[in-house]
Amino acid sequence: MNNSGLSVICGTTRRKKKRIMAIDDEKDVVFCLSKVLQETGLFDVDGFTDSQHALSSFKPGKYDLVILDIRMPKMDGFELYEKFKNMDKNIGICFLTAVNDFNEYRIIHREITDEIEKDKDSCIIDKPTNTEQLIKKINKVIGSRMSKVSKGIEA
Repeated sequence: MNNSGLSVICGTTRRKKKRIMAIDDEKDVVFCLSKVLQETGLFDVDGFTDSQHALSSFKPGKYDLVILDIRMPKMDGFELYEKFKNMDKNIGICFLTAVNDFNEYRIIHREITDEIEKDKDSCIIDKPTNTEQLIKKINKVIGSRMSKVSKGIEA
């Protein structure tokens, strides 16, 4: 593999798929999100409906991006965000949530929501979303993260 993230196989060039972890307590959301992203041919997606299981499966450097819901049982998305960032400071994270949920949690988690809104390695994806917007936001976060990693910058 060369530095540009491209693999050369039998004289042809293909782009390496980005690894995404998707977490939402609703099975249908995880299924649809995984299916839509994998059908683009750009991403490999591991889906989880349990935040604790997702956390125990997370390994620094394994994923390019984590997409997570805010409102989940056991551990909400903001708690999970902090744990992932403690394990891998450069991991890209997108919140998949209803706008009202994010605004509601802004009152409770003001420090974290302010950090998320300033962080180029994070984004908020509104439910429902269309495929084009979803992929555009994901690529923006992954691109920002990959730029930092290639420059050796740690957040």
